[in-house]
Amino acid sequence: MELNNNQLVKRYLALQSQNADYFKAIDTFVNTQVQALYDTLETTFADTVLIDIDDAMAYAKNQGQQLTDPASEETATVNYILKDLDSLGLLVEAQHNSDPNTIVGKINFGNQSRYY
Repeated sequence: MELNNNQLVKRYLALQSQNADYFKAIDTFVNTQVQALYDTLETTFADTVLIDIDDAMAYAKNQGQQLTDPASEETATVNYILKDLDSLGLLVEAQHNSDPNTIVGKINFGNQSRYY
């Protein structure tokens, strides 16, 4: 049987759902960072959300959530944050343009359908 991307994603998401509490904590952390940008925009021009991967994992751990394998935890956290920022409509900067442990999300001014 030849496997394709859909099967790999299905298996990945099944594993993710088994660890839903961990990813809920990561989601809360990301939303807090996005909220901080929103609050800043009340008085100051800004366009960037910086997500520190280590801070996100530490937040989850402080909430009593962590994955068993540290290497797997970082991969899972990065993938989840990338997907989460994308689902919020933010542009995600290429990782080679930032610190290795930082994900940069920027306001997506080209996505006008979400403005109204």
